[in-house]
Amino acid sequence: MKKSLPPTKGIHYRSGLKAELKEKHWVMSIPVWFRMPLDFPGSWKEDHVWVTDALLQIDPEFSWNFANWFPDYEWVRTPSMVHDALLWFRQAMINSNIITEDGPEDKALKEDIDTVFMLLCKERLPRWARLTPKIMFIAVNRLSRLSTGSQARDHRIRYAP
Repeated sequence: MKKSLPPTKGIHYRSGLKAELKEKHWVMSIPVWFRMPLDFPGSWKEDHVWVTDALLQIDPEFSWNFANWFPDYEWVRTPSMVHDALLWFRQAMINSNIITEDGPEDKALKEDIDTVFMLLCKERLPRWARLTPKIMFIAVNRLSRLSTGSQARDHRIRYAP
């Protein structure tokens, strides 16, 4: 099945953390191909992120750091916000013993989270820069591995003071 997303809206953010969502909330439909954990209770909400089997909603004051060690281009800001929010959801599923880290469900969930990131990047790329989204994702992943510290720590949600 060819994976796609319906069009999503842009965001307003402020610098600092690197970014904080300022508008009412940002919503995205969860695509039908997105593999939720089998024991997912149907709704999960923590602080500024709400995930159901049909919806991702990110509320104001959600803060994130764009893509690690990757230039903060406009087209990567929203995808990195969604990616961080979904990684936070994934970590909550691991912490709640709904999925096992590095188990088959976790690998499928991580793959789908990364696919959402690539598709959102592709949707926002300027026409002159329409490279294969997979190349863009690989570049972000490779650059972030060069950074000091751990990806797990870098993807934790931080709040502006």
